[in-house]
Amino acid sequence: MKHILRTLIAIAASAAVCSAQNPIYLPQVADGVQAGGIAWRTIIAVTNPAATGSAAASGTVTFTQDNGTAFNVSFTDVFGQPVGSGNTIPFQVSGAQTRLYVSAATAALNTG
Repeated sequence: MKHILRTLIAIAASAAVCSAQNPIYLPQVADGVQAGGIAWRTIIAVTNPAATGSAAASGTVTFTQDNGTAFNVSFTDVFGQPVGSGNTIPFQVSGAQTRLYVSAATAALNTG
């Protein structure tokens, strides 16, 4: 129980420190279908931990391949509507809200 509590405190502290326009790098993003029909999708959750009614947080999620070039991948929101274009997803999230973005996985497997 103590380990879980320490982990939750560390996550909360990280969220507080990372709340102001700091770049966050994800080590791996996968999208597509590999041999055998196994589909890989990436789900990105963007949360604004501020109180309800607070100013909206905004920014852009940018995807690059291992070599630094643009990693063009299609994402949709939870309603299945396309979001962003090319290798970016712009977002605006009100206080106490979360936005989920899911990659389409319609082509051959690609990672970045």
